[in-house]
Amino acid sequence: MTATILDTSAEEALRRGHAIATAIEDHADEIREILGGIASDASIRAEIADAAGLLRTADIEAERYLATGTDTRVRVYLPSNNALYSLALFVLLPSLFLDDVMARPSTRSKTQYRQLMDVLGSHVRSSARLVDRTQREFADLSAGCVVVFNGRPDNGRKLAREIGQCHFLGFGAGPNPVFIGPELTEDDIAASASTVASVRMYNNGEDCLCPDLIFVHTAVRKRFRDALVAAIEAIPATADRHAAGLVNGPLSSEGARSQVDRQIHSAPGQLVWRGTGADHPAQCPAAIFEGQIADLGGTLPEYFGPVFNVVEYQHFQQAETYLLSPGRLRDGMYVWGYGEPRLIGRERVGTARHIGATTPFDAESGHEPFGGWGPDASWSMRAAGTPVGRPLLLSDELARRPR
Repeated sequence: MTATILDTSAEEALRRGHAIATAIEDHADEIREILGGIASDASIRAEIADAAGLLRTADIEAERYLATGTDTRVRVYLPSNNALYSLALFVLLPSLFLDDVMARPSTRSKTQYRQLMDVLGSHVRSSARLVDRTQREFADLSAGCVVVFNGRPDNGRKLAREIGQCHFLGFGAGPNPVFIGPELTEDDIAASASTVASVRMYNNGEDCLCPDLIFVHTAVRKRFRDALVAAIEAIPATADRHAAGLVNGPLSSEGARSQVDRQIHSAPGQLVWRGTGADHPAQCPAAIFEGQIADLGGTLPEYFGPVFNVVEYQHFQQAETYLLSPGRLRDGMYVWGYGEPRLIGRERVGTARHIGATTPFDAESGHEPFGGWGPDASWSMRAAGTPVGRPLLLSDELARRPR
């Protein structure tokens, strides 16, 4: 492809991206209403800003997308949460460059995805399509395509085997452990507790980037717990799904609340604090557990709710050994923290990518590879072969495919 054609195509894609971004911002109130039943107001506002920002900077990935050829076919299994941002990242952005991007929404959020597409209307290229198909039917439509799957890794690998010939990209979840190390001042402890509370409570805890493990050094454990309780108590509990700001509000469904209740009932460690409830059947009061590394099993729950799993460690090697166990090597995504000197200069711990004193939400960029090296967290498969765990970016994967 000549430079002139490439430049022209990139300019056209950028123009389209700007148009969709403007439509998202112009219809922000409608989008908040559409998503208000499955997400918190603060997280919806973040999705609106992130989706618009992603599409306005589509030219960053133009060369990689255009290198793959406009006839490349992409099939997307969309998740039940982060509906707007997932739509922008996996459907709207690639459709600026490619002629055949087809997506199957999660059954739980199918209505919301349809309504979002209706709101954006004519600004969306006809190459971006949502289809109402069973998973089996959509698998038949995915043969020979690049497939983007959001969900549980065992379901994804089963699906990849059913499809057969395809390039399969799986986006799962990981525990995203945060370290609260011994080299923190009192102010640092308070600040880190506030950050951990905010990150764990993002969208009421219903996000794959929320930390399911909080490693706290023995030297600061008691002070961190007190600071964490204070930080959570400052977050209002509410029954109002549309309440502004960071809140402990209703989960996406009563079923989601029931699942978190079951996890709390069977969680390792000791329940040391429970927050305030609100008069709503889907609202789940925040909970803090404390335990030891020895309490953790090979299977670690993904807490899709406001659960703080605090695990004490005395030496970094104890925690690192756990993160090198088979289960954690499979789901390594991100690791981050404060005041732990043994993290300095590390690219990874096990298969988790070290992102420093930065939260996973701040580290994530739609134009950069997502995740770490855990084959249950982010993985690539070709023709139902062996999953390879690595950070993934759709445009990178498309650009490196053999033509």
